[in-house]
Amino acid sequence: MKVTRAMKGMRAMESAEEQDIAIDIADLVGRAVVSKAGRDKGRLFIIWSVVDELNVTVVDGDLRKIEKPKAKRLRHLTMTEYKSDRIVECLATDAKINNAEVRKIVAGLEILEI
Repeated sequence: MKVTRAMKGMRAMESAEEQDIAIDIADLVGRAVVSKAGRDKGRLFIIWSVVDELNVTVVDGDLRKIEKPKAKRLRHLTMTEYKSDRIVECLATDAKINNAEVRKIVAGLEILEI
């Protein structure tokens, strides 16, 4: 298959998009995000863990519980300014956190209309 100039341009655009997403990975855990793609589009989640530079796992305590977080690409998420210190603290110290607490955090954010 012959690689055309247009195909090379598409590859350059894709890598540029991936670089635009590159943000401080350590700052992602606990951040509230809104899904922009998939069947959960428009739903509010909390980033539970970072898989790599492009992928994270998200939870909301209801549809996606902490026992089975959803893997999402960062390009399919809209970042918010809110970061849950409680979740960051629990994950850093291996303290227990349950789905009810995650649901309360997400519900509080929905009230704030993030």
